[in-house]
Amino acid sequence: MNFFKLQNKAKSQTFWLVILFCLGLIILPYIGAHIITFCIDFFTLPKNRSPATFPLVLKCLTVIIVMVSLYKYISLRQGGRVIAIALGGRLIDKRASNPNERRLLNVVEEMAIASSVPVPHVYILDEEIHINAFAAGHTINDAVIGVTRGTTELLTRDELQAVIAHEFSHILNGDMRLNLRFTAFLFGFIFISQAGFVLLRLGFGIGNKKGGGIIPHFLVLAVALLAAGFLGQLWARIMQAAVNRQREYLADASSVQFTRHGPALASALKKIGGSEGGATLETAMASSYNHFFFSQADTNLLATHPPLEKRIKRIEPWWQGGFIEVDFSKLIKKEEGEPQENSNIRDKKLTAAIAAGIAITGTDAIPYLKPVTLLNTNVTDKEQATAKLEAICHEPMDACYLMFAFLVDTIPSIRAKQFIAVKNTDLITDYYQTLSLIPKQKHLEFIEKAIPALKNLSEEQYKKFKTTLMHFIQADNEISLYEWLIYQLIIHQVDGQFNSKAIITSYNYSNLDQLRDEVAIMLSGIAHLTEDSDYQKRAFGLGSNVMGLYTIQLQEKPNISQLTTSLQKLQKATEPVRRKFLQGALRAIEQDQQVNMKETMFFRILSLCLDCPIPTLDCTVH
Repeated sequence: MNFFKLQNKAKSQTFWLVILFCLGLIILPYIGAHIITFCIDFFTLPKNRSPATFPLVLKCLTVIIVMVSLYKYISLRQGGRVIAIALGGRLIDKRASNPNERRLLNVVEEMAIASSVPVPHVYILDEEIHINAFAAGHTINDAVIGVTRGTTELLTRDELQAVIAHEFSHILNGDMRLNLRFTAFLFGFIFISQAGFVLLRLGFGIGNKKGGGIIPHFLVLAVALLAAGFLGQLWARIMQAAVNRQREYLADASSVQFTRHGPALASALKKIGGSEGGATLETAMASSYNHFFFSQADTNLLATHPPLEKRIKRIEPWWQGGFIEVDFSKLIKKEEGEPQENSNIRDKKLTAAIAAGIAITGTDAIPYLKPVTLLNTNVTDKEQATAKLEAICHEPMDACYLMFAFLVDTIPSIRAKQFIAVKNTDLITDYYQTLSLIPKQKHLEFIEKAIPALKNLSEEQYKKFKTTLMHFIQADNEISLYEWLIYQLIIHQVDGQFNSKAIITSYNYSNLDQLRDEVAIMLSGIAHLTEDSDYQKRAFGLGSNVMGLYTIQLQEKPNISQLTTSLQKLQKATEPVRRKFLQGALRAIEQDQQVNMKETMFFRILSLCLDCPIPTLDCTVH
């Protein structure tokens, strides 16, 4: 399978289909306005007809579609969890004991590490027995992976990995954001149709307590709205299906690229083809979010996915058409109700969780248990410390204290100031000592692993956590580059979970030349990571040349305020511009053929904050 060729072909076809879709969005309101205007004129005497009717109808129709679509888009900006919950998904606890769920979490984490993106939350659709999966979200920071129960129980590990790799491709290729936009525009046309149905009911007198007869004006206008809405929906669904089919080909090719195991993906598709009902879902919401899924989730005539046969043929050209039969009797029926014993255990856990939560927030809002085994576990070597930190990263409260431990100052007097803000100082000390047993080069890895757990905090807990975190940072009345990087990474990846306004949705800069000052500041910051002035000049010059900014000048070492302002503007640049900047930054860092720890951390966090994740650089300490 030549996946690079297939990827380029899918991307090219997607581009032209999106252009065609945009043209349709411009033309359809005109057609709809003509239909509605015709119906209005039908009941208007010729002498009373006004040439201003059509422009007014067009304006009103356009405004309604845009406003409703915008409302839907904003509601979906809350992240992929909104879609996962709408589909009946259950967030899988990181402490899951179910072997299938544990395996799924491990596979998702492996793929996240392989693709250098933050580990997404994972949801399972307990009521769905067929094989299917989806990725949803606005950015890589609020993305979620969802799978059906059938996927976890009917697929082998290799097949599951191939399906998850397919979904990660959607995350990396920006398909999630494209799907959200399609969904929002489609909702605008659905609203017009729904308004037509309401008028239709009123026109027939349905719901009128006083009885009443038929109202012709309402009936004709209802038909007009239904026609306008239907045409819009039809066009949107046709284009949505056409674009999505190309993105599915792209995701299949990317899955093979990620796993280097095409037969596993083909086998998963064969199992879907060999199961009764295919990949269909029982939930009524399946048709609304069909384009998010791994395979066709409903029986809609407008298929959003290519035929299974074509997908398999692209992976295995020699395939003769045989599917793999699936035995659904293997699925374990979901138990109804919870045993009393389990309920009592849950209550005890909740009580312990509340007590743990008070230690940091002073409130009773934390529904998470801190495992007692982690509180006083003494470790003496690197292997034990690594295992302990792995467990800590999966617990929301432990993750908070681990972040504090990363920021503990070496000077006793400053450390004492830091500890004023928390009650459980022994836990921070314990984690600080545990961190001392692993190489500092590994610290960033555990910072990244702990961040997903922070998203499980309540909004109140997260606000308190940020306040405490800033107290730790400012205890010495200054902010170091290390502290600034950790704080920027946390707020960029977690803030959007609690405040949709924190998610960047508009990109105002399409050229690096528009960000000359910001690039000069950030590139100067990178150059000053080395002490040698000659290296600084050389790094800055090489980096700026790669970016095509030949006249910007190396500046004095920028302060934290300058770095913050520059980063915020760079985050609002388009993706090609951000990637071009990172290419120049990487050239500046590697100009001396050595990469120190500061450079490694700076570049990795910078790439994550710009939503262009790049694998951690190999670190050769000076």
